[in-house]
Amino acid sequence: MIRFERMREEEFSGFIDRLHRDYARDHTAAGNWSPEESLRLAREEIDRLLPAGQESPNQFVRKVVNEAGLPVGNVWYALQDWGGIPRVWVFWIGVNEDQRRHGTGRAILRIVEEEARRLGARGVALHVFSANAAARALYEGTGYKVASLLLKKDLPG
Repeated sequence: MIRFERMREEEFSGFIDRLHRDYARDHTAAGNWSPEESLRLAREEIDRLLPAGQESPNQFVRKVVNEAGLPVGNVWYALQDWGGIPRVWVFWIGVNEDQRRHGTGRAILRIVEEEARRLGARGVALHVFSANAAARALYEGTGYKVASLLLKKDLPG
């Protein structure tokens, strides 16, 4: 059994630092951003979404803890308006290495879906980089379907 808890300020600061680095790395690996610009772009995008940190309206950044209160991961989701349809957008799910493949990711998604219902959302959406096979398997295995595809081709030279 897991639950979501508000992060202490030092936990939030560490989470944001890691998120900046991981998001920059993922965009660089996907060929979207240059290595030289990726960290700056990641900071700008994340900081725009969380201008007041954990106090940003309709943004929920939480640590995930087990029944003993020990951290097993973290999650960031937001309530958004999609053309008159309220949805929860999942920005980040992180599961500690030692907790992977034990149902923690599925449990996090279940709680996010419960929170979405509580917030009045009519659905949950998220993005996953194509190279992240484990996350794709998790999402597809819990009923998430492809809503759109971004296709690209790098040109030589």
